[in-house]
Amino acid sequence: MTPLGLARLQLDEGDALLVYDDKSGRPVGQLPSGGWPTIGYGRNLATNGITADEAVYLLNNSLLRIENQLNATFPWLTGRFNTVPTDVITMVHYNTGNVGNFVLMLAAAKKSDWKTMAFELMDSSAARQLPSRYQRMHDALIFENWHGST
Repeated sequence: MTPLGLARLQLDEGDALLVYDDKSGRPVGQLPSGGWPTIGYGRNLATNGITADEAVYLLNNSLLRIENQLNATFPWLTGRFNTVPTDVITMVHYNTGNVGNFVLMLAAAKKSDWKTMAFELMDSSAARQLPSRYQRMHDALIFENWHGST
């Protein structure tokens, strides 16, 4: 991702260091079983969470995994990373889990038609759920930079 795209993604996602419910935003505490949400080698995420450095490490690993998935699924993207359009594709995949559902947006991206890509991005249920976030991505595509989208 471009540095500005990464910064935008971090702002949009927030930096919660304890486990939270992504729908309500509320912290997750003790589970109904009486146990605690735990990861790795017994790390209690409800009370100990992660550090800011660990959050960045996890984000970078997630983005690397997404880039590899996108390259494998959409070979025409290879070599096109570090641009605003690929930032948007990556962000949509990060947010929704499946950018492949954005068929018309991807078709426009493949043709480097950023205006149509921006239109198709906004014509999605994801954009209706998170209008401000998707409007920023739309604007970045129209202006071909992140400066006009903050």
